[in-house]
Amino acid sequence: MHLKPAVGRAQPVGEAIAEHLFPGNGTGRVPIVGLIGDGESALASRLIAALLQLQGQQTALACGDGLFLGARQLSKASALGYEPGERMLINRTVQAAVFETSPRHILAEGLPYDRCQVGVVMAMPGPEGLQDLYVTDAEQMPNIVRTQIDVVLPQGAAVLNADDAEVLALADYSDGEVILYSIDPGQADVAAHRARKGRAVLARGDDIVLATGADETSLVKLSAPVFTELTTRLPGDVRPHVLAAVGAAWALGVPPDLIRASLLHFCEVQAAPAVH
Repeated sequence: MHLKPAVGRAQPVGEAIAEHLFPGNGTGRVPIVGLIGDGESALASRLIAALLQLQGQQTALACGDGLFLGARQLSKASALGYEPGERMLINRTVQAAVFETSPRHILAEGLPYDRCQVGVVMAMPGPEGLQDLYVTDAEQMPNIVRTQIDVVLPQGAAVLNADDAEVLALADYSDGEVILYSIDPGQADVAAHRARKGRAVLARGDDIVLATGADETSLVKLSAPVFTELTTRLPGDVRPHVLAAVGAAWALGVPPDLIRASLLHFCEVQAAPAVH
């Protein structure tokens, strides 16, 4: 009756209902960040989720460190699989989601989502442990890992580690923007990307720098006490994790001031002594 009334003009009631349920772009999608690395990428996943959560979005996180909803940890078991991701996506309170995955889970189960706003690749994993899935050669890995970039939405972005040539080569498969990150700001591929007005997140000396073309903005100093304390508590170099997280948040439109504040807050919380 509302589409073809006997009297008066037609009323688009269905569109009004859909707009009420899914305001904004009308896609019904929540921002999703998918991430893959060499098996040591949980810190970056947690950083990204913290940045989104502190922006005011109820954020789900499924990563190697467990399953999280906001600040609450629901499980300490690895949550890389399809089932934990699906469990989070059907939760009505979730406003954003971060999912870490691995080559094994891509091959055996697939991703728990069809497309994502941001796809992050931190490293090219090796074929070790995948023999039962008929993967025995390192040359097979890019065709598996590219799945994370294939699903990036046209209005989204791929965030890639420019210090890994195999990861950098995945830029051709992104339907959306490409944002590079590097701990070597003078790297030739980064310079070429910036010459094309591309965006990059760089570690230059003591600074994390946001670069768009030739323009640069210093975001935060790695010598901040909370960063120093966090570095002493965690093994390895935390810079790639921070750069990847900053790139993902920047791709989602999080303002630099909020990224800075969220990073410092996360590091302060993680570096705080445990309370027993």
